[in-house]
Amino acid sequence: MLHISDAEKSTQENRVLATKPSLFVDGKINQKYGVQFNSWFNDRFFGRDILVDMNTLLKYNLSHRLMMRGHCINKRTKWLGGCPHVYKMFSKSELNKMVNSLEKLKIFTDKNNIKFYILIAPSQGSVYGQNIMPNYKNKNEIERIYQAISYIKEHTNIDIVFPYNEIMDAAKDDYVFFRTDTHWTDVGAFIGYKKVLNDVKKDFKRIKILTEDDFDYIYSNMVKVQQTNGFHKGRNYSLVGLHDNSFFNSDYKYFVHKKSYKLEVSRESHPRENYHITQLHFDDGKYNLAIFGDSFTENLEPTMPYSFKNTLKIYTYVPSNDLLAKNLNFQRFEKQVLKNKTDAIIIVFSAIDRLMYLY
Repeated sequence: MLHISDAEKSTQENRVLATKPSLFVDGKINQKYGVQFNSWFNDRFFGRDILVDMNTLLKYNLSHRLMMRGHCINKRTKWLGGCPHVYKMFSKSELNKMVNSLEKLKIFTDKNNIKFYILIAPSQGSVYGQNIMPNYKNKNEIERIYQAISYIKEHTNIDIVFPYNEIMDAAKDDYVFFRTDTHWTDVGAFIGYKKVLNDVKKDFKRIKILTEDDFDYIYSNMVKVQQTNGFHKGRNYSLVGLHDNSFFNSDYKYFVHKKSYKLEVSRESHPRENYHITQLHFDDGKYNLAIFGDSFTENLEPTMPYSFKNTLKIYTYVPSNDLLAKNLNFQRFEKQVLKNKTDAIIIVFSAIDRLMYLY
């Protein structure tokens, strides 16, 4: 008991641990105290992490393909990712929530003479599912994205950039997603950058769309998503508790702009509010940009700021689904967007249903 864990969450299992129960609740004896205490103790007893690792290792050594903690692992192909999932097509109510959010965003941008664009990234499974598991299929995943895009276009005349076909083509020759992490690589993010910048250029004629010739490249078999965190083995890899270096037998291509020395960067972190803000200044640019979105904004940092003068990047993350409406609410950042003298806003999400929570 002296060594019992007081952690609130298990990073090893990516879940919230049971809380310690009270013997009395509302002045009465807690009739569920025994069951609740058992759950609390089972989550925290001394040596539990070692046993979890031993269990993981045992399962891993008994199979070439296995599922652990919500992830599918393929030892032969050296890929791991989320397991196949059945998605429901969006209801009319959900589609209308997306439309209402975007209409409110449009009111804000029109009022302040700002253009806005939406970039939705495909998922690792939609591109590399067959590498993760034979006959892998996320049912309705792509279909419902196009359902939402069509509905939004019909009811708002707002175009949404979804570079699925371009990403699929590039995946034949290069890694557009990491093998051990759900995020897109610099290569995948650059495809998204080019696709959305083609729309931006229609409104801002003098903007420069970068090409591969504007960059030098470095290569690493490690993962890098958040620019301040450096290289690591991948979030999925850590969550399932693997210890197999054979998953790192391939190199990923990372972009380094040839004028990166001219980029001025300042950062501020707000962990209690679950967001990070990065200010980037590049003298050669002509317009001011605000990027708002989830973790898929991060791999746009090596490319996007070099097409603009000032870039305000707001990365907001959602540790649990009950925080979607709070953390993805664009309204709480409107003042900062205006202070940036923003000409264009790019919303970047890894899932199109997140558009429901912009307002």
